[in-house]
Amino acid sequence: MNTASIYTLTRDILGTNSSVLSDSKLLEWLNIALGNRTLDILKYQVDRNASIEMAKTNLVDTTSLVEGDNGYDGEYAFPTNLLRPLRMEISYDGISFVPATVYDIGESEDSEISLTNSKYSVAEPGVRFERESFFIRPLHITTTIPNGIRIWFEERQIALTDGGTPAFEENLHSILAFDLAEMELMRHSRLYSSETAARIRREATKVENRFIAFYNDRMKRNFKISPKVQDCS
Repeated sequence: MNTASIYTLTRDILGTNSSVLSDSKLLEWLNIALGNRTLDILKYQVDRNASIEMAKTNLVDTTSLVEGDNGYDGEYAFPTNLLRPLRMEISYDGISFVPATVYDIGESEDSEISLTNSKYSVAEPGVRFERESFFIRPLHITTTIPNGIRIWFEERQIALTDGGTPAFEENLHSILAFDLAEMELMRHSRLYSSETAARIRREATKVENRFIAFYNDRMKRNFKISPKVQDCS
């Protein structure tokens, strides 16, 4: 469903029209609902790998950087669409990549100022995540390695514009219309009867349960693949 279809379904559910519930208000609410549903998908889906994306960035030579430069003190900005980091691999030679160990600055016994290279090595690098960025240890002090950093992460949703389509299972897009209908019920409760509100919330519960069940069961781990034997005689 695209945004226009979701707008139409929302108004049909409520029994209202565009003079009461405009496209602009629905688009505003739709992006709020989409953000909530993106987090729900990450919460409910059994296969945690289904929403993973991977980004590449250069491992820069830090020797001539100044504060504010990307890579200064080993600090790199997160990809703009990153919601939650999951894994990082680093190549200090442009050939071999090794996983970086995630560490907590609050639990580190080494100084982050004078001993930044003491615990971690190019063979066993470390990374910490903070303030929308990540810090790599040890610092890289030789030639910049193109795409020497690979980070896997759960992706933030892309904001919808008019005509856009939500980037999750299309058969479940109707849940967004019910989300918008409930927002309208809260905004203009006096415009809708108690019977209408109760009916919408009953149907919304059914749609919600279907949404949860789909992401709980989407990627089952206990299936078996049986090959079909081909007669080549």
